[in-house]
Amino acid sequence: MRRYHLLAVALPLILALSGCESLGLKAHIVSFKSMNGKTEVKERDAKNWDEFKSAMNEVGTDFSDVAKEVGSTTTKLVKALVDAPPPGKVKLSQVDPSLAKYEGNEKMDFIAAAAKKPDAPYDFTYVQIGVPSYDEFFKAAAEAYGLAFQMKETARRLRLASGALTGEKPSDSEKTADAVEKAKKITPSDDNKDAAAYMETLDGMYKLVAVQGVAFVQKCVELVSKGQALIVSAPSSITNPKTVLHIKLIIKGLEQSVGLIKDSAKMMGELAG
Repeated sequence: MRRYHLLAVALPLILALSGCESLGLKAHIVSFKSMNGKTEVKERDAKNWDEFKSAMNEVGTDFSDVAKEVGSTTTKLVKALVDAPPPGKVKLSQVDPSLAKYEGNEKMDFIAAAAKKPDAPYDFTYVQIGVPSYDEFFKAAAEAYGLAFQMKETARRLRLASGALTGEKPSDSEKTADAVEKAKKITPSDDNKDAAAYMETLDGMYKLVAVQGVAFVQKCVELVSKGQALIVSAPSSITNPKTVLHIKLIIKGLEQSVGLIKDSAKMMGELAG
């Protein structure tokens, strides 16, 4: 199972939720900041809902190693293919049109939030080379990872929000749906009704992205086969002289995009399982 590491920037991560303070919440927040090979750790407790929300606004899910590799190659391709169409960028509304109302909302649009991280190794950008079949594939791979990332981060926040209501420490091993159902059985007090409302909104989003995730896993093999076919036919299908100059880098990008699709399917399969 692929391991996901913490971002090497200041990244608040709520590790435990228990007891109750002035607003019925207690979020233990740990901040990590890495510089010159050393990691500085700071800890604090959020004593009210505003501090809790501030921590929840941070994206805690790191990019996978595969995504980081794709991000590096995409940056090189965008710089090299100066005569190609401009690169595209995945938006939340592409994951599901019904999520367009949340686009740009830092509490709900985790694709946009993660892409804004300083020196983000992946920002959901996909290259276009001017050949429709290849452009569509690069886009499909980026959208797949966008869906997986949104799904994973939504699940993380759901567990945190449910923990705020139950007073139990969030667990990655617990199914998201089980954590939510447990929290729903608790009648929220006036002090933590905002936490309950946020959880309900997140739950609605998660149900949408989960459906999309299951559908993607089912068509993953088809997409991977398409990508592999594009790799084989690249030398004959890509004919623009200026584009051909970078054929090896394009093929590398295609191979990594196949890996990104597999990686995305694995992430979504684990969340849906």
